[in-house]
Amino acid sequence: LVTSDTRELFSPDVVARTACSPAGPWGEAQLIYTAPEPGEDRHMPSSPRVATYDLAPEMAAAEVTAKLVEAIGAGYDLIVDGTDNFATRYLVNDAAALAHKPYVWGSIFRFEGQVSVFWEDAPDGPDGEKQGLNYRDLYPEAPPPGMVPSCAEGGVLGVLCASIGSIMVTEAIKLITGMGETLLGRLMVYDALDMNYRT
Repeated sequence: LVTSDTRELFSPDVVARTACSPAGPWGEAQLIYTAPEPGEDRHMPSSPRVATYDLAPEMAAAEVTAKLVEAIGAGYDLIVDGTDNFATRYLVNDAAALAHKPYVWGSIFRFEGQVSVFWEDAPDGPDGEKQGLNYRDLYPEAPPPGMVPSCAEGGVLGVLCASIGSIMVTEAIKLITGMGETLLGRLMVYDALDMNYRT
């Protein structure tokens, strides 16, 4: 969640040893954690490292609930979502739409990643065409439970976190500065095995 002078990170999860171990099959996914820290709240062990960077975000371990998202969404200019479960993803999308805020979304699974920008109240295009979209316009409903394996079941190439995360940050910067053309209305898909980006 981003404003002009504030960034806040919400994560109710804990650090998983398999995600930060160099011995993992496809590399590390949680690079800001070290071996002794698994089992701790995700936001806590990262705080000293993240705090070394300029404009480090505030950390919060609050559960991402509808009430929380609605309350904090109203006080921020931009929402960046890298959640790894469908329930939270749809919840964040709906809150962003209700709060009339742009929403940068990214997702990874196995060797592939996706990024897009959603903004229900986006300004009209140059010819007056409506450009407002939200995540439900791309994926109207979550898949049935069990249809899509979790990251723990299906695995994920660790470096995808950096690849997709950097694109999400780029989109956030473009939205904040008003520069360039965002992924609003487009879906970027990255295939790491073929080293192929397509929209």
